[in-house]
Order: sequence, then structure tokens, then C-alpha cells
Amino acid sequence: MNYAHCMIDIETISTELTATIISIGAVHFNPDCSELGPTHYQKVNWDQNRHISPATVHWWMQQSDEARTEFITQTNEANLHEALSSLQQFVKRGQQVWGNGCMFDMGILENAYAQMELRVPWDFRNIRDVRTICELSNQERPALPEGQSHNALNDAIHQAKYVSAMWQELRA
Repeated sequence: MNYAHCMIDIETISTELTATIISIGAVHFNPDCSELGPTHYQKVNWDQNRHISPATVHWWMQQSDEARTEFITQTNEANLHEALSSLQQFVKRGQQVWGNGCMFDMGILENAYAQMELRVPWDFRNIRDVRTICELSNQERPALPEGQSHNALNDAIHQAKYVSAMWQELRA
């Protein structure tokens, strides 16, 4: 199957454009039929010379046990350059890339690509925003099941599923 769309989600410890990225999740998908394709997940070590917000660290400490595990577990992590290179290989040329607020996910990632002197793997014309399609759709944005949120891959898969449903509704 040729997947023309890729949902990307990141977890960070800041909301600034220069935020420290702690994980990246992505999934290829086809919103016309709700089919999910290959997935990508990478934990990222914190040694990035990027912004850490005490308020965001505090927010992470208020989350579920599962979410805090995502935040504090530093196993199987890559450095930022490796993680971005891996995502670069995962995103296919010409894909539409989606973020939950394109200025958050895509903005932070593009800033990190520039910092690492790496090519951004998508064309700026192909950035799509989950929040926009949610506003246009008549459907409710479903919440993730308890204990599954704030994991970049779980969030990306969940977002791809409900974007597909909304996409189909809007095209009907």
C-alpha cells in the first residue's frame, strides 16, 4: 500500500520552539480507508542543548504512572541527531505530514533539524494540522484510553485513526 500521509507526534519537556524532545512517534496511514501502515518510535536522550521548562517537568509529574514512565525512562534512547536521521528515513518523499498543532510538533522538529544541520524530510506545503480537521468535522475528538496518552507512538496512531474518520466524513 502506498501511504500518502504520515502522522507524527513528539513528547517534549518544554513548549518552546527549542524544546528538548524526549520521544518521537510516527505512523504511515491512508485516511481514505483508515488503514494504518508501518510505525516508527524513538526515545531521545535529554543531552541536546535544548530548552527544558520547569513548568513542563512539573506537568509531567502530574500525569499517570504510564506517562511518567515515558518521561523518566531513559532506555534505548538515541541522541538527537540519530533520532532525527531515523525519522528522516521513515518519512517518505511527498508525504503529507500531520501534527497535533503543526507549529508544535513540526515547528519543534524543524528547529531541531536546523540545529543538527539536517534536511527536513517534508516539504513545507505538505504539513497538515490535526486541530484544524477536528474543528471542521462534526465528530467529537475521542480521548485515548486511560494510561495510553503521552506516549508519542500511541498518540500518533490514535490521531491517525480519528483524522481518518473525520477526513472520510468531510469528503462524504
